[in-house]
Amino acid sequence: MKFRIVFTMLRLIAICHVSVGLLYAEDPAASLQATYQAHLDEAELEEELELTRLGRQYVDQLDLLFDQARESANLENARAVYVERNRFRDEGKVAFADADLPALRRLQNVYLDSAFRIRRERARKVMRLTGQMNQALANLERQLTSENRIDEALRIRQTREALTTSDQFSRFRKLASASGRFSSPAAIEGIWHVLRPQSFHTPLEAKGEIGEEGVVLVSGETGQDTYQLEFVPSLQRITAVRLDALADDRLPNGGPGRAHNGNFVLNRFRLFVESGENAWEEVGFQGASAGFSQTNWPVEGAIDDNNASGWAVSPETGRNHQAIFILAAPLQVPPGSRIQLRMVHNYQSGDHSLGKFRISITDAANPLADRE
Repeated sequence: MKFRIVFTMLRLIAICHVSVGLLYAEDPAASLQATYQAHLDEAELEEELELTRLGRQYVDQLDLLFDQARESANLENARAVYVERNRFRDEGKVAFADADLPALRRLQNVYLDSAFRIRRERARKVMRLTGQMNQALANLERQLTSENRIDEALRIRQTREALTTSDQFSRFRKLASASGRFSSPAAIEGIWHVLRPQSFHTPLEAKGEIGEEGVVLVSGETGQDTYQLEFVPSLQRITAVRLDALADDRLPNGGPGRAHNGNFVLNRFRLFVESGENAWEEVGFQGASAGFSQTNWPVEGAIDDNNASGWAVSPETGRNHQAIFILAAPLQVPPGSRIQLRMVHNYQSGDHSLGKFRISITDAANPLADRE
């Protein structure tokens, strides 16, 4: 493990020197690619260092567990911990022991979950870097085209296409969108990809606590308010957006809304895609479906042009609800580009806003057919 880190550091230093030299070369595409590769190697190095620190912590905890088992004269457990510690030091891998030792299994699960999150963060960084690289190449392609350098422009386009068609990129994309190590394969490989907001803002400056699994818990000021969230989607093609309104004991009457009875009224559900620097283009919906809608407050009201209509769920408060909003046409999102959601709450009482929710996307041709 130590040799791998040293090798990675040396490789990063070498590539950085190459990229600096290429910045002054005549070939801008080569310069972009070298810089891109240097950033990828930096992300890999960061991952290796984080995993090394995590591994040291894991070994330290195994040492403590070994001492506890030995002091209590439980030789079977002590041997299981001893074997696991030595195996991890030699191979850098976790292997579940045969002994019935819940404390060891908890340690192993904590390590594996933490290692998963470190790898997922690298995957998300790779997605962002790839999006930036794709945009830089697109700018170069336009420049070459304007100069009638068509052959060079075509080579740039081929390079752009190769960025997001490799098996490795596909693995990074799936890992970046995975919600947790203990999720079933269907949750990772299936049609719905949970999004973790990069930001949450409202005109009333309500607070949105963003959890690791993409869940947003809202607190603070109440009133007629609009939640504005931005994401970097894990998919390049989006056909539908899913909103999970989640119950929680911290909300009035268990939520999922912030009204006194746990209800909410979502008057408008609007989706935008980044179209330029600080510019957004609205994306239309063709339909919506929900597991339950309050009488006279159907989910379709959240995507019409009437700000007085909307989706509500009374009297079925205190429980989870789900709505799926189907795009009018599949949305193509370049890697690294942002999308934005604006959830408008205009109900007259001013307190009928969502309290806890999660957003997912899909590229399935028929999202309602595989609804979870």
